[in-house]
Amino acid sequence: MAIENLSTSRVLVVDDKPAEAIPILTALGEAGVGCVYVKGDKAEELPTKLAGIRLVFLDMRLGEGGDQKSVLSKTLSVLKKCISENTMPLVVVCWTRHPDDVAAFKAMVTQDFPGLMGDYIVAMPKPTSGSPDKWRNTLRRIQKILRPYDALGLLWQWENVLHEAATETSQTLADTSARMGANSNSVAAWQKGMFSVCRELIRAYAGKISDGKAVSNALFHMINELAMDRIHHAVLKGSLPCADKLIPHSDSDLGLDDTSRLNQMILVEPVTRDDTSMGPGFVYVQSRGTANCLFKKLGIGIKLIRKYIKGQLAKPIIPILIEMSPACDFAQGQRDVCTFIAGLLVPVDPSRKSDGHREVIGPVMMPGYTGAKQIVVTKRLVYACALSPSDISNRPICRLRSNVLIDLQVKTAMFKARPGTVCLEVGKKAVRQPTTAVEGNSRNGYCS
Repeated sequence: MAIENLSTSRVLVVDDKPAEAIPILTALGEAGVGCVYVKGDKAEELPTKLAGIRLVFLDMRLGEGGDQKSVLSKTLSVLKKCISENTMPLVVVCWTRHPDDVAAFKAMVTQDFPGLMGDYIVAMPKPTSGSPDKWRNTLRRIQKILRPYDALGLLWQWENVLHEAATETSQTLADTSARMGANSNSVAAWQKGMFSVCRELIRAYAGKISDGKAVSNALFHMINELAMDRIHHAVLKGSLPCADKLIPHSDSDLGLDDTSRLNQMILVEPVTRDDTSMGPGFVYVQSRGTANCLFKKLGIGIKLIRKYIKGQLAKPIIPILIEMSPACDFAQGQRDVCTFIAGLLVPVDPSRKSDGHREVIGPVMMPGYTGAKQIVVTKRLVYACALSPSDISNRPICRLRSNVLIDLQVKTAMFKARPGTVCLEVGKKAVRQPTTAVEGNSRNGYCS
């Protein structure tokens, strides 16, 4: 078991004198806030790129004499080694008895650590005594310093919700395992129960599988689903301090790229480059120059797809296939055939909307591609074929998230089963007449 899996601290304290760090470590510890303490005076002993740090208490003078520039240069180098540049936004509390150091440090950060914004660097006087009695109001002082950063605070609060959800999920699994071995107090019995619980979660997700990687991913997927239940039921005791600033405006302030980056997390989930598994929601592109290309096996190409997805399409135009077999078929080991829906991956056109047999998903940033894209599929091109991963040379580029896939499955089923009758009209060919009031409602997927 790797101890690194418990690395969840969000606060870093850097001080070359441990005795002077003890009061603030004690104050934060009483609030249940875990900290990483770094002495900071020896470069070879520094941790490298700690992940997830949100707040730093940084001693400005770490064990070296000299002029202000040389001293602060070392302090900045310590911070840069300990903190990744993409760990932002980060609040740095300059913990010092030298107030003039703070302005000089801000100027240096602007040039050498551009990801760290100057307004997130604040000063806090260092105590003249190491006695904890002098630090009874430490937490109150810290809260006062952090109060202006209410937008950052809401992210911290959300991260805490996730942590609590993970803790509750782990406790639920542990309690279930304990009940299975209720007549035994041995660790071996508890672990046996835990493995039994995990096997059932894997069976529910993927059925009977034996590949180690697939088993591991299936387990984490199901535990994630359990945690999501806790997250969805997380209720804040009160509104956020900045709730009045969160009321949506009539128009969005986000541009296309920002919207697409967020949609990448909402609409698709990444897959590894060497993933050869097949499952619901996997998105495939053409594998050129091989007879085992999925598109060749199904007899479909870009000309056929464009026949149904009409309109002006800016280049590049990338044909795609989305696996949309029911998840239960995989879990029960009854997937004898794969079901695919065909479409295109194209640059964003804001005027392009879902309409009838055409379904538009996005805008979204797609893994491996630059620029915002739209996924455009046609419900007229649905294919089924008996396949195994070894039958095709294609590798998925990503996977639609379950809620997006379910929406597509339902709309496709509704389109394929849309009602209608055939009748004759004077002077016209036989035409299909709608039999329901919703015929032609593109939002519900009935329009042909």
